[in-house]
Parts: sequence; structure tokens; C-alpha cells
Amino acid sequence: MSFDSWVDAHPYLEGIAHFEMLIGDALDSAGVISGAAIDVDTGLTKLVDTLSKLDLPDDLAAGIRDEDSPLYRLLACHVMRRVLPHSEEVDSPDAECPTCGATATLAVLGEDTGGRRRSLACACCHTTWSYKRVGCPYCGDESPQNVLQLEEEKDVRVDTCDQCYGYVKTFTGQGDTSVSSSPTGRRCIST
Repeated sequence: MSFDSWVDAHPYLEGIAHFEMLIGDALDSAGVISGAAIDVDTGLTKLVDTLSKLDLPDDLAAGIRDEDSPLYRLLACHVMRRVLPHSEEVDSPDAECPTCGATATLAVLGEDTGGRRRSLACACCHTTWSYKRVGCPYCGDESPQNVLQLEEEKDVRVDTCDQCYGYVKTFTGQGDTSVSSSPTGRRCIST
């Protein structure tokens, strides 16, 4: 699917898609590329410096330099995706990503010998890691979670926790799901 056809299908995300492309171009321009001998702090500094040279709206220009802003954290995630070595599948008993420390944002159920295996995934650096099959990844409560099945999405459910009121979007793998890249270069699960 081309970028234009993707934006036509998702017009409400056009601004975000263009900004994602701008970040990707700035990373390339700053020399923050996969396999480069560069650390996250240096890569982030180079990215911020490159973006600062662009004619950005005032609120964006301020946000890229403010270490407490969500925009700065988004830029850090983009740098981490490119420079941190990560594995597609590692073992970790925690809900925090073993590569970058971000909290898991998604779960995936997959086939395993003797049943189905649950993995957590990091939206920041794209690492996935095995996690216990039942229980809340946020508070650790091991009670069976409530499951909300989304009618529009047969392969997606939401597991909710009665203790901390957290939830995790879970891809069940019951249909034809695959991990792919969107036109903006971000990985997504497509059905």
C-alpha cells in the first residue's frame, strides 16, 4: 500500500503520518541509522539538533527540547528503535521491556508446545518477550483477567485487571495476523 493510499484510508492520521516521516528523514540526515556505532544519548542529541534546524511550529520546537515532554520521549523511542540491539524474542518475567525499559503496550498469543504462549511487546523499541500466560503485566495480580472481545476485530481482545484497572490489547492469533510495517515505517499488526 502506498503512503497516499494509506493516508486516504486513514485521513484522521495524516498529520501524524507526515510527522513520523519527518522524524525518519531527520534520523537519516543525522546519521542515526541501524548498525551505526552510536549510543542513544548521542543519537537523540543529533536528532533534536537536526529537527531544531527545521521551520517547525513553536509548540513542536519547544517540545523537542523539553526532556519532560511526550514529544521528546517519542523522539527517544525512534532513536532506540534504530540503535539499540534487540531481539525479536527474549525471556523476561517483567512487564518492562528488557531492552529499553518501557512498559509493554501489547500482548500476542502464539502457539507453543502444550498450549498457547503469551508474549508482551514494546511499542518503543519493538522487542517482544515471553510472559506468563495468566495475570496482569502491570500489577502482577495472577487472578484470571476479564476478557473483552471486540466485535469488529475478531483477532483482538482486551484483557482487563480488576486490581489495578489496567488493560492490555491482546492479539489472539486466531485469524490471519502478521507483523508488518505501516507506510510511516512503524510496525503494526495487520489483519
